[in-house]
Amino acid sequence: EDNPFMGWRSVRISLDQKDIFQTQIEAALMAGIHGPIKLLFPMISGPAEFRACRQVVQDAIAHLDQENIPYAKDVPLGIMVEVPAAVQLIDLLAEEVAFFAIGTNDLIQYTLAADRNNPLVSAYFNPLHPAILRVISRVAEVAKQKNRGICLCGEMATDPLYLSVLLGMGLREFSVPGPYIPKIKDFLRRLPIDEATKAYQEVRKMSESIHIRTHMQQVMTPYLPH
Repeated sequence: EDNPFMGWRSVRISLDQKDIFQTQIEAALMAGIHGPIKLLFPMISGPAEFRACRQVVQDAIAHLDQENIPYAKDVPLGIMVEVPAAVQLIDLLAEEVAFFAIGTNDLIQYTLAADRNNPLVSAYFNPLHPAILRVISRVAEVAKQKNRGICLCGEMATDPLYLSVLLGMGLREFSVPGPYIPKIKDFLRRLPIDEATKAYQEVRKMSESIHIRTHMQQVMTPYLPH
């Protein structure tokens, strides 16, 4: 494809190949008898796509029942929020799902129209852009209002400066690559949450990312790794 990030990928492939998709779901449900699982659907842009995924889950359950195969019951279903359309419809999606996971890598590049792997525009891939902070905050606020679980995934949470902003928003669950965990845990031990909350309340009013970055660096310097 000329533009694979906007093309046939992720859940779009799954919904076009439902036989394979259902087999994958059945395998996950069968594995769920050995420990708690959740099902997370990526690249969802609205309620209709989530409902289509939920229908595949229901079809998988019906088939496992028919075959008398043990499987996990009442598995929570959630979506990855990485398409701007999902942010716009987050209140409607919250009525359908059990939890959200914010996929910052794709959400940032889709929102800012900047491919983080393209050196010509990588400077525009900016996690502290005011628009990015607004969309993440919006999802976090709706999740709190609707009592839905929320996790943030992606490289954004591996940077202590960015992480302090996310903590200030109220986010508390993060998924990061294993090698970053010791550094992040050390940072969290030293950071007073009240300081992060206060800092975020200041930067959320700012309209330029350079001012946001400068303020956060000044406030967080005593806590950032050296």
